[in-house]
Amino acid sequence: MRRKSLLLFWYLMVAAPPSGAAQETTIGVFSDVTFAAADKGVGTSFGLGQYSVFINSRISDRVIFLGEVVFEYHSAWVVDVERIVLTYEAHQYALISVGTAHTGLGYWNTAYHHGAMLQPTIQRPTLFVFEDEGGVLPIHNTGIKVHGDFITSARFGYSVMIGNGIGSTPTSDNDDFKSITLGLKVRPAEGLLLTVSAYFDRVSAGVGTFNGDVLATDMTQQILGAALVYRRQGLELISEVHRISNKPVGGNTTATPAFYGYVGYEMGNLIPYLRYDRIDFAAGDPYFAPNDNSSVIFGVRYNIDFGANVKFEYRRTNSDVAGAGNQFVGQFGVGF
Repeated sequence: MRRKSLLLFWYLMVAAPPSGAAQETTIGVFSDVTFAAADKGVGTSFGLGQYSVFINSRISDRVIFLGEVVFEYHSAWVVDVERIVLTYEAHQYALISVGTAHTGLGYWNTAYHHGAMLQPTIQRPTLFVFEDEGGVLPIHNTGIKVHGDFITSARFGYSVMIGNGIGSTPTSDNDDFKSITLGLKVRPAEGLLLTVSAYFDRVSAGVGTFNGDVLATDMTQQILGAALVYRRQGLELISEVHRISNKPVGGNTTATPAFYGYVGYEMGNLIPYLRYDRIDFAAGDPYFAPNDNSSVIFGVRYNIDFGANVKFEYRRTNSDVAGAGNQFVGQFGVGF
């Protein structure tokens, strides 16, 4: 647990390094290889995960650059620029960042980015699957963010982001509407973190939907979420619930609740764990496809060293479209 905590500390420093150092550059790499066996779909196969490269540079005492590039396979090898963030430290508790970053929704999306080795489980929760893999949330966004953390003795943090929103690209917006993401976190006790977040956007007509068509009219989207994280005396507990509300202009509001809960327990370098995911899509939603799904994961993680671990999982999944299925997955991940 201590080794992983140190590596996680390094990873978080990449996202928000301390002040005081100038003209320092750090490069980090994460990658993984998986093996999967399932009773439906592809059967058994080996697979390469994302090959993620970080470059973090403190240009001066107040200016920081963060870049993250991922190499991954989608029908062919592609290169995705996942994060480019320029940060100006206006004040100890007021950092101004511009660029493309992970949206400040919940805990998992801000704590774990593209380094799979650092995640407690092999895959991200269903709720936080990346957009290009069919995820339901706006995981990435381009815009400006003001944020701060570990403020006063209450150790609370905040973030406010104005971004392009759904339907845009990293280089331009498809309309004049801008999304707003709000986040607040507090640490009321040792090892305990509580967060709340909210996302507001107006999505223009013509944007593609999960039903395979496009929106006929403009739609507003509101996402409200809360998370609880507890780590102490070997116990790992993470739980999040989010509510995605969509309302087409002149239509009714539909609400899709989504939840996951994770619990693990450290026994030396070995951490057995359990995770449950669930999404219930609202009937008649103008944006999402009707495919309620849930999964139960039993797994074990073994920390080989400071920068390497292996994970093994049994997954039982169920969805309206695919039905029930079983899968065994193993992963060897590294970070250095």
